[in-house]
This record gives sequence, C-alpha cells and structure tokens, in this order.
Amino acid sequence: MKKSLSALFLLSCAVLFGAVSDWSGYRLFEDGFTLRTPGNENFGGFQFFPESRKNSAKISFENGKMTIDTREFFREAKAGEEVTLRLPVGKFTPDRKARLSVEMSASPNAEFEFYFEGRDIVNGKDNHYWRAKRCLAGETSQVFEYEEILPASLKELHLRLTFRKAAVFTLGAYDFTEVREAAVDSEKENVVNGGAERGLYGVAYSDMKTLGSHKDGTSLFFNIPRSGALKVETDSTTAHSGKRSFKVTTPANSVNQLYMFPVPVRLNKPISLSAWMKAEKPTNVTVGLFPCNGSIYAKTFTVGTVWKKYTLNVPAYGKTFSNVDIVGNPGYAYGDAYGLIFPRFDFPENATVWIDDISSKLSENAEFRDLSSVWISGTLDRDSSCYYPEDTITANLKLESAGKTAETELSWRIEDAFGKRIASSPAELVTLPAEKSVSFKAPENRRGWMTLYVTAKTGDRVDEHVLPFGVIDHPGPMVRRFGINVDDPLAHNANVAIALMKEFRLGAARVWNTRGHGFEGVGLFHDAGIYTLFCLDNVLSGKEAFFLPKDYSAWKKFLLEKAGKVKGKVDAYEILNEPNIWSGRSANPDPERLEVTDIDSIARCTLETAEVLRKIDPNAKIAGADPCGTNVSWIESLISKPGVAAALDIISEHPYRQLP
Repeated sequence: MKKSLSALFLLSCAVLFGAVSDWSGYRLFEDGFTLRTPGNENFGGFQFFPESRKNSAKISFENGKMTIDTREFFREAKAGEEVTLRLPVGKFTPDRKARLSVEMSASPNAEFEFYFEGRDIVNGKDNHYWRAKRCLAGETSQVFEYEEILPASLKELHLRLTFRKAAVFTLGAYDFTEVREAAVDSEKENVVNGGAERGLYGVAYSDMKTLGSHKDGTSLFFNIPRSGALKVETDSTTAHSGKRSFKVTTPANSVNQLYMFPVPVRLNKPISLSAWMKAEKPTNVTVGLFPCNGSIYAKTFTVGTVWKKYTLNVPAYGKTFSNVDIVGNPGYAYGDAYGLIFPRFDFPENATVWIDDISSKLSENAEFRDLSSVWISGTLDRDSSCYYPEDTITANLKLESAGKTAETELSWRIEDAFGKRIASSPAELVTLPAEKSVSFKAPENRRGWMTLYVTAKTGDRVDEHVLPFGVIDHPGPMVRRFGINVDDPLAHNANVAIALMKEFRLGAARVWNTRGHGFEGVGLFHDAGIYTLFCLDNVLSGKEAFFLPKDYSAWKKFLLEKAGKVKGKVDAYEILNEPNIWSGRSANPDPERLEVTDIDSIARCTLETAEVLRKIDPNAKIAGADPCGTNVSWIESLISKPGVAAALDIISEHPYRQLP
C-alpha cells in the first residue's frame, strides 16, 4: 500500500539533522524503507513505485557514501516507476533564499531529480509543495546545487531525490543552507539617467515601428490597428532640476509605455519609485514596478500642470497592500529570478507629460540625488548594434560636466558575455564639455554579445556609459535547430522578426494559435523558408481555457476552417501547450460539458485533434505532449494511452533549463 508523502516522512524521521557529510554507520532498517543513523535514530527514508519491487533496489553504505543501485529495479521500467529518497533538512528563514547541495555520481551517466518538498498550508488548505531540478550525474562525483525562496507557509520541508533510470547512484554529502544576501544599500540611487541629462540612455518605450505586421501600411498591436507613435525626447526648456527633462507626447491611437533600465529588488524588502512630473493638462499617469510576464505593482496619479513628486511605495516586495494595485504575482514571477524589476510609466492617449528626477531605492520614499561628476551620452553608429567580423565599430560620445569638474580621464574597455576583457584603451585627459569618438575593429575570432564600457574618472568618482553590441557571421543558410517563439505573428510584427531571423540564421518559428490569429500570419514564416511549428495552445477560452471539452465538434470545425487555409504552410502542429500544469487552477465550471485536464482527457484531445489534422494536411507532422519542464514519466504516461504514440510524429517538451 502506498503511504502519503507526509505520513511516510513523519514515520521515518523522528529526529531532524539537516545535513550529512559522511554516511559511515548509517543503515537501512529491516522494513526496507527507513534510514537509521549511527545512533539508531530514524533519518528519512525510501519510497518505491511499485512497492512490490523494493527489494530489487540495492541500498548500501561504504567509504562514507550511500550507494543506490537501481539497475534491477528498472530492468523492465514502465511509466510512473521511481525510487525516491527523502532526507531531513534544518530550519529555514521564511521568504528567504535557501540552497540545497548534493554530491552525486552515477554509472553509467544518468539523470536524477532533486527537490525542495513539503506541505504548503495556505488559507487552511494543505498543498503539496515541490520545486524540482533535473540533473545529469556522471562517473565523476559532482556537487549539484539548487536555490529557492521558501514561503512562510511551508511546513515539513525536506530534500527529495528521485531516480527513474537504471544506474548505480552514489550519494555523498548533502547540505541545506540559507543563502546570505549582501547588505542592502537603501540610499543608493538605482535608476540610470533618472535626471534625463544623458539623452535617452537608459530609456525604452513603445515604438510602433517594431510592433504590428504593417499589413497594408497599418501598424498592429495585439491585432488592433495603431496609427499613432509615442514620442519620447529630452527637453532643455524645462526641468525640475539640472538642465533637462523627458518629454513624452502621446497622440491618438497609440501604445504608450515608457521603461527605465531595470533596478534591483529584494523579496520582503522595501522598494520605491518616485518621479517629478507635470503635464500640459491634468493627466492620469500610472507608475509601476514591473518584473515582467504579467505581474506588476502600480499606482495611478493625476498629474497636474506644475512640477510635483509622485511616489509608489512597496513596503515589502512580494506582499499585498491596500493602496497599491497588484497584477499577477510579483515577487514570484519569472522575471524575479534575476532580482531585477523595471520602472514603468503608462500614459493615456492625447497627452503631453514631462518627467524628471526619477528615483528608485531599496527603501520607501525614494528621493533623487545625482552624484555624477560627468554626464556621458552617445550611441553606437549602427542602430541594430550588430556587426560583422571585419567591421569597424564606432561610438559617438558627448561628455558634459555635471557642475563639479572641468576635466576628466576618459578610457574604454570591451568585455565578452562572461566578463573577460578583450580590449582596452589608456586613460586620456579630456577638457569638458567634449565630443569624442571611440573606434575599434570588431573581434575577428569572437561571436556573440559583448559590451563597450566607457568610463570618466574624476578623482575618486567613476561615471560609466555602457553600450552592448554583437558580432555575428554574415547571413548564410538558416539553422532549423534554433528558433524563436511567436505569440501572434500579426501582433508582434512578423516582417521585422523574419528579417532579424535571417540575419541571425534562426531557421524555426513556434507560432501560437492565439485566438485563431496565428493562422493568419504563419504563412509569412513559411514563405520566408522558416520551419513552422504551430502551437494549438487551448481548445477553449476564457474561464474554460484550462479544461477540455467532452464534445469536440466545434474544435474540429474550427480546425477545418483555419488549418485548411494554411495547408502546406505548417511543418508541424503541437497539440496543446504545457497541459501538465493546467489542472487544479479552478473548479470545473460545467462538469456536463467539460473535462478536467488529466492524462486521459489529454490523450483524447490528442487523438481527436491529430485525426482531423491528418485529414486536412497529411504532410504536416504532429507533436506532443509538450509538458512544462522535463517530465519523462508524464510523457511516458501519456504516450502509453491507446493510440497516442501512433498519433504523434514528434515528442516535444518545454524544458525551461535552470538559470546559470
């Protein structure tokens, strides 16, 4: 009989230790599940699926290490079979990052998974908590590490190791530690060019030239025609302080978002964003902190016609507050893995707004202070910032005193993506103000992303101007094993994307269905010689999007109409998008019409969809099961259902590899 996760762990772990550096003296208890310490105390244990074969997994201890031999256990491996080891860890500080480290080898090379696992109790509901990382162990022992921010609601945390392959795994030391973060400098100014004195350096904004398909000369944004173009410029006729401010002009029918370079953020620590603004007429402006991917803290202010400071305060990043609008899950969004967040400003149409002295600090009520000695502005001589190996790269620079010096020492250096210095210049004494050009040959033996750092040293103060660029090969045959993901070809300008793909030799595009609009643009990629993988993301929409229908007649009619029009232009269809994470989001709103998304309903959807696609376009390949993350057992479970393996030509997955 299978025991529950928590019950098994509590039965086999009476004492929590938190780490082991030497397994000498440990043993497997006679029940075949429980580990015992040298002092004969319970210490975690094993779980076997199926339990009837537990004796075929050989557990032994030698030379201070634990050996887990799964070769016999997986001799005739089937979907869903696994050997899992759970080990205790020490106490943790809630909402702080913790690190698990595991020393592991395997013969032959084999994958294993290791997890933070426990019980997450939220609003009285007991949820299974797990965060997993898949690793490949080799013949040589290696230390694998995994870091996660652990919620305060987490109980009974432990390390879980899961094995699904036939190999001899050797476990050495494991450890659980809190990741010590550097001290927070709450007074440091984190916004680059918040005073607008360096031109548009550090600024990004919606530009209709790079949005929309330009079909019939019209720019589209999410399939809505847009004729207006947001304009951002520096204005030397008005400023709250210094010499300049940003002037934002938003015509009718425009998309109006302005971003600053990302700033650091810490979970559960305060962060604030402030700006001095005025408008031509009273105007609602939304000030936001945006980690990306549908999450944001925001607050809308009515900006008047005289300079005034407006502040968005977040007392503890990741928490909710009554006076701040919150969308999504900031603090735990995809972008939060980097510890950075974008200052963002949203404007209405038909407005003119000036912004100055933008400030963000890891404290509340940020107050702008410009400590610069020299204001450096300027750009590279090519808008794309992409160069070929024989090109000369030139940066045209302007240096201006911030009122504290009449001269400075100017120098530059180039570093690759790993921070290795490629080239540099000696320091040159420059009298301010000055216009200078920095020119150098593109490295002939290097490709990829590099950075030009221009520095002005004045006493102990160093002001820096950062200009990224890339060196690429000349256009050649496109490589199909590299590609891009396109949410909606018309909404995100297929023409611009295709030109860049050819330049970078990216030979494949994964195009989303997205309300059916994907079918309207997929032919643009095909006609450009790009391999097209078309994702049929959801059968239903709205509140029903993460369920599947019991009646597929409407879906088949939709496919006959849409897919029939692009016959021969789609190389492969991918059925659904990451359906392994659909279930459990909400209760079934209509059980008579809808099915909960599980292996059985996904299998049926695969068969129903593949059948109609074969009739429409027999030359197109069919792909599935495309789970979120590498989940071999889930894929095996799906393709073991009758007819599914035969219906698929391609097994796809969305691995989401760990950040380096």
